[in-house]
Amino acid sequence: MQQLGYCCGHHYTFEPVLLCCYGKELCTIPRNAKYFSYEDRYKYCLKCFNVVQGDSITLEDDSSQQAITIKKSQFSEKKNNIFVSESLVECLECGRKQHQICGLYMETIWPQGFICDGCLEKKNQVRKENKFTAKKLPTTKLSNFLETRVNNFLKKKEEDNGDVYIRVLSSADKIVKVKDGMKSRFVDTGALSPQLPYRAKALFAYQEVDGHDVCFFGMHVQEYGSDCPVPNTRRVYLAYLDSVHFFKPKQYRTAVYHEILLGYLDYVKQLGYTMAHIWACPPSEGDDYIFHCHPSDQKIPKPNRLQEWYRKMLDRGITERIVLDYKDVHKQAIEDNIKSAAELPYFEGDFLPNILEESITELDRDEKQKPEEEGAAIKSTMVQEEE
Repeated sequence: MQQLGYCCGHHYTFEPVLLCCYGKELCTIPRNAKYFSYEDRYKYCLKCFNVVQGDSITLEDDSSQQAITIKKSQFSEKKNNIFVSESLVECLECGRKQHQICGLYMETIWPQGFICDGCLEKKNQVRKENKFTAKKLPTTKLSNFLETRVNNFLKKKEEDNGDVYIRVLSSADKIVKVKDGMKSRFVDTGALSPQLPYRAKALFAYQEVDGHDVCFFGMHVQEYGSDCPVPNTRRVYLAYLDSVHFFKPKQYRTAVYHEILLGYLDYVKQLGYTMAHIWACPPSEGDDYIFHCHPSDQKIPKPNRLQEWYRKMLDRGITERIVLDYKDVHKQAIEDNIKSAAELPYFEGDFLPNILEESITELDRDEKQKPEEEGAAIKSTMVQEEE
């Protein structure tokens, strides 16, 4: 097929993506699972759909828009098992079709149309320069700091497999709003602020391979500055970290990931942050943190192995005097003599706030049931005495 001017001759498909359930925060719809959908916009897993009482569901994207009520009968049952075929693009010169990925073509970059490499070679032409490479993206002090550290490390190893570029692709001010359970018990009593401001950043690392950018690492962080109330003051939260094993050479992948992490910890330490929190649990089977999917031969590490991976990085951080000490959240709470849930750090999308909400819901239910049970017991006693 390639000798005839085509690409690979294979049929490629994208696997179904993990869908976000509208019914509950952090709830997802895994591949091959059934779900209910309204206009392909509002999706509910079976559990969340059945939990909703009555024959209708109230939908609200955000507080600034008016909520709408939709009958459950208007939702259609679907299954998350749709495979999307890789798009084909047609050469303007010869008319042959190639996979969009094989041809490395994007219409937003080359709006004038696609011309295959064979036709460009026959016409003694080269493809118009891509103006949207990682190297040309705007830099920040953070990206320059990390990029310099990584490339200096690779130069010491005398490796030249293409420069590494690191860019902060998103940086936005956001606010964590304390959930209802914690709000009723701690915000209303003044023990906890109702809102906790932070800066959310998404940074990604690229390596230039054969003249093309390959994104191999991504990280989402939350930075709570000195203007943020306790308990989040001057803390950073490494919420998500993900990679695909395309970095070369293979033997330095872990070392490069550690360089990025240690570089980030060093950078925020110099800015005055005093505590870093790392979510050190691997994704569940079928889940993906940042990248849409991963190579089939890339294994998901077990929890113990992942935590050991972080320990090696942090031990190195102690050696380099970037990290003073590290421990899990339970040991830290004991050491800090924490007496209230309001003293624990409260991060957006973190596991702990959701556990606290579930615990408070159970406590409220128990407290409500206790008087009812006592009342039923008293009533039963009175009936027996009358008899």
